[in-house]
Amino acid sequence: MSGRLRHWPLAAAHVVLPLAAFALARLHPDWPTRNVFRVVLFGEAAMLCVWASLSVQPAVRRAAICVAGLTALWILLRSVDWREPSQKLTECLFFPSALTVALTLAIKSSPALNDDDYAGRWQFSVRQLFIITSTVAVLIVLVQNFWRSSLIVNPRLVASEGSQICMVLTSWAALPWRWRKWRIAAAAVLVCAVGIVVQSFLSESWFWDALKNVRRASAAQLWEDLISVPFVTLIESLFVAVTVTVFFGRRPKRMMVPSAR
Repeated sequence: MSGRLRHWPLAAAHVVLPLAAFALARLHPDWPTRNVFRVVLFGEAAMLCVWASLSVQPAVRRAAICVAGLTALWILLRSVDWREPSQKLTECLFFPSALTVALTLAIKSSPALNDDDYAGRWQFSVRQLFIITSTVAVLIVLVQNFWRSSLIVNPRLVASEGSQICMVLTSWAALPWRWRKWRIAAAAVLVCAVGIVVQSFLSESWFWDALKNVRRASAAQLWEDLISVPFVTLIESLFVAVTVTVFFGRRPKRMMVPSAR
């Protein structure tokens, strides 16, 4: 089976997954299923932007496919959140996606992806350190907004930013072949942390009430207010890591040096 044929099942899965989440949100339009739909949709938007940034196909073709895919995702988002203004939905989807393209291009051009055999396990380039610092800065802003209990916040934008951050982190972790398992494990911890922060904005009742009463809370309340967003974000991120590894993160073939006679 050729490389392109091996890629088709993964590509098809990325098409089916948001459609399945959309169908679930339409059949059971409760708060947790809508959150699952948003996390999956924004995660797939990030995966599409990552692909457009890393692919070696012509730029015009990549841009056309990316815009078409984002438009299709916007239609799904509009169908579920039809009460929201179109402008807000556009901002939630396209602005974070543009940032994902920029960050992925920065990772792609990083010299640390050359996989130098003498590079340390946690050696980063300046650009990668900038990416990590920017990610931490965004998390600090989100936490500050949470502690101020600000009600003037768009939870869909928070969900989109969180999903995009997580997909960029896992893409960064999966691209180099050296120490890939350790990098993905570290990224998974950060993804769970981001998911918990996002969950605090998307809980149906109140995140901290469910956390304080975790022993007395029902399974449904735990899922709605504590577990759903971090769990789905982690699964989506690992799926993106697998996709990036299969498409772009193959281990380079070593050159065979003939032995001296």
